[in-house]
Amino acid sequence: MDEYQYSSLPYPAAIRVLVMQILKTVEDPTHPVSVFKLEEAKLQEDPIYEALSYTWGETTYYDGFTYLWDSGPPRTYPIAIHGSGLLQVTRNLNGFLQYLAKHAPVGTSTRRIWADQICINQKDIEERNSQVAMMKDIYISAQRTLIWLGEQDADTLSVLDMLHAVDVPYVNRNQELTGTLLQSLQQRLRMVLHAELGMFSPEGISSL
Repeated sequence: MDEYQYSSLPYPAAIRVLVMQILKTVEDPTHPVSVFKLEEAKLQEDPIYEALSYTWGETTYYDGFTYLWDSGPPRTYPIAIHGSGLLQVTRNLNGFLQYLAKHAPVGTSTRRIWADQICINQKDIEERNSQVAMMKDIYISAQRTLIWLGEQDADTLSVLDMLHAVDVPYVNRNQELTGTLLQSLQQRLRMVLHAELGMFSPEGISSL
């Protein structure tokens, strides 16, 4: 199949939306079928879509201490725009689309997604600059913004537990972390780290 060819957007406030139709059968729910197409829409007409926030970059491996970033050109994966050709997307975006399909309900469902890598013609510098200038309005106009951090791994739940531990809704964010508030946060972090990692004693992180 040939490479997908973008057509020019017909008006200044136009965007493209990726329409993803997912078919999942009861007989084979682990192999959903996804069909993609691109539609044009006017922001002034309040189109229905979800905006995606994600990273184009890729991690190669975990060295036991930190994730190392791939410094080479990104690997890409083709998605077929129905009847129109192939678009190459990065591994991270491809993983997100596969996640949507994997977790879709049985039957036919549709997701309308704005993702800059797909919805902007990256080879058209003039269009790209124009769309980037509209990004604030694109995200504001979306029904909601989805944040894709990647697939869950062994550290995900620990990190989320730690974020919940330090989240104190009643605290003024400009308030200096001193006294009992700081002690409370330290204690909550000690409990999470001790429970999740085992190797840390409460005394070992008393300097937090």
